[in-house]
Amino acid sequence: MADRFAQTHFQPDLLVSSPANRALTTASGHADALGLKPHKIVQDQRHYHASSNDLISLIQNFEDRYECVMIFGHNPGLTYLINDLSGFDLDNLPTCAICGIELNVSSWSDLSNGSGRKFYYDFPKSR
Repeated sequence: MADRFAQTHFQPDLLVSSPANRALTTASGHADALGLKPHKIVQDQRHYHASSNDLISLIQNFEDRYECVMIFGHNPGLTYLINDLSGFDLDNLPTCAICGIELNVSSWSDLSNGSGRKFYYDFPKSR
């Protein structure tokens, strides 16, 4: 999945991951595929078992110097976050799936439900 995403030429400024082994391993694989240094991965314990509202609160505190951030975490919080931000009607975000949300906000602190739109969605069994 990391290699497939790298072909899009999106270049995140930061990767934020739950410290859980699978999430962190996935984030590290994406950093490698995207040519990002390991220091671009930030672990945040609060992403583990976070609800959509918890994740929105965490995202609202991202520094505005970051324009593109990838989040590596867990369900059901990520599925609900995607649906809440973009209105994408997703039943369940599959393991290792990637969903890109373009946000219509000038600052991370302005993030709220419905403030984005899905522009990318890929998952392992899609091809």
